Amino acid sequence: MKLFTLLLFFYTLILAVTYSSADEPSILPISKSEAAAIVQAQEMAKEAAKDAREAELKSADITQTLTLKQGEQTIVFNKVRPNSAHTSLESVSETQSKTGKATITSAELLDLIEKQKNVQSITLSGEVHEATGISELWWTDGEQRFRVFTNANFLYLGGISRFEDKAVSYSVFSIITPDYSNREAEKWRPALSDFTEGTLEYLIMEGSGDVEAYYGLEAMLRYYAENEQTLRIAYENNKKLREARRAYLKAHPPKQRDIIMNYSAN
Repeated sequence: MKLFTLLLFFYTLILAVTYSSADEPSILPISKSEAAAIVQAQEMAKEAAKDAREAELKSADITQTLTLKQGEQTIVFNKVRPNSAHTSLESVSETQSKTGKATITSAELLDLIEKQKNVQSITLSGEVHEATGISELWWTDGEQRFRVFTNANFLYLGGISRFEDKAVSYSVFSIITPDYSNREAEKWRPALSDFTEGTLEYLIMEGSGDVEAYYGLEAMLRYYAENEQTLRIAYENNKKLREARRAYLKAHPPKQRDIIMNYSAN
């Protein structure tokens, strides 16, 4: 008998999304050495851009300098001669009026509005068990609290802020963290064997019987099912890049720079 059928909980329900993990990933996995090379190139480019900006500020026609020390940080105020070159700014509406790009009829505007997808927001928090990848998710809707377990690893969805299906555009705000603690003795959670192999399922621990309350979660599970390999590869690539960046910055701390502020007074 599966553990979640025990009468330890107020009620339990299972809803499922079948899926195939044979989708072709849109990105390729990177190795640790590739991650290190990418980070090195990015950090060196950042430092080069800062060097160029610093040189540009120092090369201005400076007439007066004031230096302030704030802790370990030095702030440099440079008074420079006014630059005769200027940029003529024009409002967007004026530019559009001249080009005619802003012209639209009432019928066209209504047509655009009708074609806009319904926007729904999804806000949830959760933890993912390190060993199994099982996610525990919770959110609130009004006074109702929801808590579910699912065999989808929501760490893979942690970087998703927006996705859409044929009818709805979803805006997502989620805080999903790894659960590294060893709390099996304190807290029950399902095992992978409690879920049907090849099926994305979620087990309702707290919530309501209103099926509409789970539409957002089911939309995320459908998106997960359609993009599982790409999401996993992206998550693992980002993890390697974060580890590589920590290692690189530890070995190559960023150059301590002054804050340079150039100003002119007419």
